[in-house]
Amino acid sequence: MLDPFLAKKPKPSYLGHRERLRRRFETSEFDGLLDHEILEIILACIIPRMDTKPLSWDLIRSGFGVKS
Repeated sequence: MLDPFLAKKPKPSYLGHRERLRRRFETSEFDGLLDHEILEIILACIIPRMDTKPLSWDLIRSGFGVKS
């Protein structure tokens, strides 16, 4: 019988998010990204060890836009 404590749990969806975003940027540059995703990439360069998604959303909501 399989012990439920030993069963593998699925990985959270946020793991690898920054790498997936980076790959999308490499293939389509800014045209393939939403405003908050562009901000995430920029902020990740400035703040490398922090989840920048909430901050990018806060900036967007406050009226900061990237694309004109």
